[in-house]
Amino acid sequence: MFAASLASSGAHVASAEAPDDQAHARASLTPPRMITGGVVPYPMGAAGTATVIVELVVDPLGAVSDVRLVLGAPPFTHATMSAAWHWRFEPALRGDEPIAARVRVRVDFVPPEVTVPAPVSEEVVPVVTEVTVKGRRADPGQTTLGGGEVRQIPGAFGDAFRAVDALPGVIPMASGLPYYFIRGAPPGDTGTFIDGVRVPLLFHAAVGPSVIHPSLIDHVDFFPGGAPAEYGRFAGGILAASLPDPSSTAHAEGSVRVFDAGALAESPFADSRGSALVAGRYSYAGAILSLTSPLKLAYWDYQARATWKLDDADDIGVFAFGSYDDFAQIVSGVTDTIIDATFHRLDLRYDHRTKHGRLRVAATLGYARSNDNHNDIRDLTGGVRATYEERLTPAATLRAGADVTFDRYDLLGNTISSPYLAAETNILYPPHLDSAVGGYADVVWQLAPRVQLVPGVRVDVFTSHRYDNLAGELASIGMPLPVETTSVLPAIDPRLSARVAVSPDVSIVSTVGVAHQPAAYVVPIPGLTAVEPFPSLQTAFQLSEGVVLSLPGDLTFQATAFLHEYLNLTDLTATCPSVFGSGVLLGNAPNIMNNLCVVETVRGQAFGAELSLKRSFTKRLGGWISYTLSRSTREASAPDYSGATVTIPSDFDRTNVLSAVLSYDLGAGWRAGARFVTYTGLPYTSTRDYVPVAPWNGARMPAFYRVDVRLEKRWRLGERATLSLVLEGMNVTLDKEVLGEHCAPARGQGPSALDACTPQTLGPITVPSIGVEGFFR
Repeated sequence: MFAASLASSGAHVASAEAPDDQAHARASLTPPRMITGGVVPYPMGAAGTATVIVELVVDPLGAVSDVRLVLGAPPFTHATMSAAWHWRFEPALRGDEPIAARVRVRVDFVPPEVTVPAPVSEEVVPVVTEVTVKGRRADPGQTTLGGGEVRQIPGAFGDAFRAVDALPGVIPMASGLPYYFIRGAPPGDTGTFIDGVRVPLLFHAAVGPSVIHPSLIDHVDFFPGGAPAEYGRFAGGILAASLPDPSSTAHAEGSVRVFDAGALAESPFADSRGSALVAGRYSYAGAILSLTSPLKLAYWDYQARATWKLDDADDIGVFAFGSYDDFAQIVSGVTDTIIDATFHRLDLRYDHRTKHGRLRVAATLGYARSNDNHNDIRDLTGGVRATYEERLTPAATLRAGADVTFDRYDLLGNTISSPYLAAETNILYPPHLDSAVGGYADVVWQLAPRVQLVPGVRVDVFTSHRYDNLAGELASIGMPLPVETTSVLPAIDPRLSARVAVSPDVSIVSTVGVAHQPAAYVVPIPGLTAVEPFPSLQTAFQLSEGVVLSLPGDLTFQATAFLHEYLNLTDLTATCPSVFGSGVLLGNAPNIMNNLCVVETVRGQAFGAELSLKRSFTKRLGGWISYTLSRSTREASAPDYSGATVTIPSDFDRTNVLSAVLSYDLGAGWRAGARFVTYTGLPYTSTRDYVPVAPWNGARMPAFYRVDVRLEKRWRLGERATLSLVLEGMNVTLDKEVLGEHCAPARGQGPSALDACTPQTLGPITVPSIGVEGFFR
């Protein structure tokens, strides 16, 4: 699948043969000028080039208030009209007064990497607006979230990454926590990238915003499984964010909310040969929380980018980003650290454009560090990567690449007083050097006008070298076992995806693949990676089959069935029963270092179906409904300590997950939206006289639901500035979620009665926000 991206462009008055009085009248009028485009997806199952002309009504605020088709044929017309609602313009002016105007826009759908000027037809005065149409290929099984529609999702607070939990296949660990089980894989098995660079921590303070300024994200591509060969080394889903192209005009924006403030500014220089961008965010929520709760909270982040055009085919650039988090609770004057983490990334890149493709060579340096009450862990990382894409023929495009990464991990401090627990910490987190060397290649092959195949393969070699001999540590806790000092683990990941257009409105989408990943902690923490005494690779076999329907009313329906098998899965929710077993809350559980369950592995499976019905948020009335029916299981030791291996529902299995989002443009700069989320409660094992009773994880905690809302009012200030007031709230109904059950024998019920259980609730986790956002373009 391709996509057409409408970039910012200028407008100029063409020569017009008209009477002098008409010329005088036109001189007082300024036509609309497009300033932001968006993404126009190339329709699934379509082939060849096409032209679509739409007539837009651009209101005095520069927003599109009406779209009418002038010329074109489906399915290209549907793609263009859906995207047109997202386009932004400098409004037409009569003198200095903004006015509404009609304008016609022509969009040419062309193969990838071909840039074609597309004129806008004349309106009140003869004008030509140059619109650049770029190809961007979307893979089968991919879902793309753009910045414009993400802003309209209540409870996401403008963050594309937080909006992912509204998609099918995404199972939250708990409401408000942006850590997800994706098709049964733990959060630590989800790979997150921004412009090709891995992100070690995606969200501030566990429940906060993402560590990347929202306006720095052009779009996020989400793969719940069967990702292209480019994305390897993760056994779960993939979130890949892309930066917008450097702007040809200066622009800035800022926001002030209840809990933080942020800003972004970008400007070209040297006649647009260069571009510089800076962005960041700072939280003052700690001062507010200290007045009402025993919590300590501080976070900030930064991003910077600079590019320089060497010539028409070559660019160089640098991209840097980082963040800091300090989240703790104060009990009886003692600070109990929940997370104290920081990381920095510096990416240097060289880009070369060929006639039908592109090449990028980049080098990345990084630093990450995490602290808790007892441990101080650091990671120094470096890597080099190269990616190459070339259209070999009109029907085939080659994508290939290679990279090498190094991570040096050190346990800088260990203040645990217990010699036993200190020894276990040294075993799990010894000083070690990890490396990964790999390469990939796939071909996007338009086998027939209605058949697209993407065969590919990825090859990786994972190496880990421990600098400490752990035999002494193991002997100190009664485990005198040999330990591998150096391990070398190869992996081959074949991938295949396909899209078959049964008709212009019906497509079949299939994906199958294998993915490997070293051991991972259950949630991503900067600098933290547990080391297995006997290393193995997590292995995922991923299979999905779906259908996509284009329906009347600009609706799109998608249904997907999936089956994922996992081997050697490092999921401590299954291997550390003292933490999660029988529905025990994590916050009330014993220290997980009571044994080495963190690096024990299990076999798992996830299967089910995902349904979604969507109407673009760029419409006046837009939204979606997504529903996931799934079952996630683990092969684990029986809770009765019999030693038997049994297959039970995962401790974070949620059979039903429903999310409904609606957003409506009320007119006059007002837009309102609401989201309803509900899902099945977590499983737990019933007990009799405190002894677990089969079926294991056969009981369920109560279901949970929440409501999020968003209301925005936008004003236009002059020609290039807008101001918005945003009222947003997550879980405005203040619902508490049951994440545990405390079970004890009930008196007078007889020896055969099950223990009575009392729900253990969390929350309510709610985030109210009042914010002011300003934009200057």
